[in-house]
Amino acid sequence: MTAPHEAKLAALMALEADLLSAVGRRRIEAHLEGCATCREARAMLGDYEMLRGEARGLSVPEVDFGSMELPLAREARRVADASAPSTGPMVAAVALAAAVLLGVWLRGGPAAGPEAPLADNRGALPTAEQPPEGAALDTAVTAIGGASLVGATAATLEGAVAQGTAVETPADGTLHLRLSEGTGVVLGADSRVVFEGARKGAIALRLERGSVDCKVAPLKPGERFVVRTGETTVSVRGTHFRVVAGEQPEVELTEGRVDVTVRGEVVAKLAAPAHWPPSKADERAPDADASADAQPIMPAGIAGDTQGWATLTLPVMQRVKRWHVLGSALPAAGALSMRAPPGELSVAAELGDGRRVDTVLQMRPEGLALSEREFNRRLRIEVPGAEGHLEGSQIMPVVKAGTRQLQRCYEQALKNDASLRPRLRLRITVDPRGRVSRSKMLGEAPAGFARCVQGVAASFRFPSPGAGSVTFDAPLRFKQRQ
Repeated sequence: MTAPHEAKLAALMALEADLLSAVGRRRIEAHLEGCATCREARAMLGDYEMLRGEARGLSVPEVDFGSMELPLAREARRVADASAPSTGPMVAAVALAAAVLLGVWLRGGPAAGPEAPLADNRGALPTAEQPPEGAALDTAVTAIGGASLVGATAATLEGAVAQGTAVETPADGTLHLRLSEGTGVVLGADSRVVFEGARKGAIALRLERGSVDCKVAPLKPGERFVVRTGETTVSVRGTHFRVVAGEQPEVELTEGRVDVTVRGEVVAKLAAPAHWPPSKADERAPDADASADAQPIMPAGIAGDTQGWATLTLPVMQRVKRWHVLGSALPAAGALSMRAPPGELSVAAELGDGRRVDTVLQMRPEGLALSEREFNRRLRIEVPGAEGHLEGSQIMPVVKAGTRQLQRCYEQALKNDASLRPRLRLRITVDPRGRVSRSKMLGEAPAGFARCVQGVAASFRFPSPGAGSVTFDAPLRFKQRQ
């Protein structure tokens, strides 16, 4: 038995007029089973419909129309005043509707043309049940990660998506889907979403399992974007958020505002940054990596015109945790294919140790697919067990370029130790990016002098030694003061 509340007349009128979907009808009928107020309202609406039908079958006598309006208004007020407090507004509304209908009929019958709808139901029903008319969504798959999709492929999601289309991802996969300019969604691993509304300005998703990250461009008045999972509905007006399905759904909001509704009642109005329910936010791990994983992902390729974009394929790389491309963070656990514009494209690899390595790719009109070896060469990421190599002709010009700075270190040290030898050796380790990761003076040398030399060596930039690091000893020769 639900608590007393104002009858949902608009929804009940839509039910009687058979305007609801099967899902909407089941929801309203389930509500009626436990709500005496709405059952009484439905019965009165039935009486109204019967009166309406009987009125249409009557012959029309000559009537003084001016004298009819005042009695009708008085009758409506009398019925409203005599009604019980709990149903007064409802009965008055039904009585007044009957009076107005009879008055219109007496003035000449219904207007020619199709019958007007019983109710403007936009405020009473979710967009999924009764979306406003709009152009079909022109969707595009902008990125696919992991294994092939289950139940839907990239080809089947190109172009118009029909209402009822279901999209699934495998346990190790992810899917980025552009819905319109500035609006897109990302399905997480092992997720399933059904398009209950698939028109521009009337997008409704039902999340059956997993998670969906949404970036929604600012909506115009009357437009809707909703995500439903179980009995929870998230309604937005231009925002960036994530919804996670489950026995207790979760909402992570990083931009904008959303309303969270459970069983038809608004339970939270969130403004970014926010997490719902709050208790779930308290349970999450405090470490930075877990916090990054909890943030909604920005869908790739939702800004601008993607027509003519080619396919970029990124390989599986053991040390890469995420790819950062076109403002989106993409998991690197499996092979990744995505759309990218022609020309120069910045790609960053986020490593497991937190480092970020950047490179620039040249996208070709026919697309670009690079192997792990090629990406290691471009990103200069060290492969465990791999050995690097540099020729002497690659080492000595770099060391020689630092001679003047090294000489200053030597002359400063001579002020404290005139016996410092002019010939020494410096052991240097160079990583795959060509940077000095370690350096050490060999033999005896004052600590201050060693620190100065190592500081100069840290600025050296060598050619890449390949997929592994390389270590070598560089001879240092200093000039002695006369």
